[in-house]
Amino acid sequence: MSRLSFAFSWISLTTVAFVACGGAVESGGPSPSPSGTTSPTSSPTSSPTGSPTSAPTSSPTSAPSATCRHTTDGVFIQVSGSYRLAECRPLTKPGPLPTSFDALITRAHVDSVELDLCSPAADCVPVPLTITAAAPGIDLSHLRLGSYVHVELQLDENPFACTRAVYVTSIASWGGMKNPVDVGGRLYFAATDGSIGNGTILPFSDVRIMPTGCASLPPGTPAGCSTAIAIDDYSILFGSTAVGMGSTVDVVARSELYRVRNLRSFQSNFCDASWDWAWWAVVQDGLGAL
Repeated sequence: MSRLSFAFSWISLTTVAFVACGGAVESGGPSPSPSGTTSPTSSPTSSPTGSPTSAPTSSPTSAPSATCRHTTDGVFIQVSGSYRLAECRPLTKPGPLPTSFDALITRAHVDSVELDLCSPAADCVPVPLTITAAAPGIDLSHLRLGSYVHVELQLDENPFACTRAVYVTSIASWGGMKNPVDVGGRLYFAATDGSIGNGTILPFSDVRIMPTGCASLPPGTPAGCSTAIAIDDYSILFGSTAVGMGSTVDVVARSELYRVRNLRSFQSNFCDASWDWAWWAVVQDGLGAL
């Protein structure tokens, strides 16, 4: 036997003996749980705006979603009709787009609602306006026709992305005229893309984010830039209910049933990427009794 053949034979025998004694090659990364994923261990953290948030008074209720699911869906919010908004900056025709106004619901569709901005107490021709909120799973077709509502639009922009949000809430009266189909004070629907949204408008106790540990950087990995929020995938907390990315969950708030969907919620390792948050919420239970 040549020296080379003897060397290979010695290496093979050594390897067999090492494996037989329980030897193994160590690989990097966290050890998977029995389900094949890493279990989150973090608690709720700050909102994407950087504002600190308090810990929930009760343990969050996990939504029935796939563990460590990552989605990049969004909601397309557009205004058309008497006023238009198709880009980050509103098109002024015939005037600047109002961001807070009252209106009458005239028609409702799966991903849009048609309004009339002419007050019932005013002698004016109709001022039609359509708000579109197109997103996976959303359905606005059951909203009450003839209801008076208050609309809040939030528009912002940065060099890289737009931030938009819409909140439509019923009101008890408009121009001294009583709402003919609703007692008022109910959020009909909300949608936001680019931020976690304005929790003061929502019926939920608060809206926060909770890290999952699914996409956190391994220890020692340098971040692309310093971000106010740790790089990770997040669940969105609606009150005490945690909704994972790509999940649709029913949540009760102020005695109303809302269907909520987390479209995307993560902080990436790209500098200045602060817009990867999007969700919608739509009332489901007939909007209550008159």
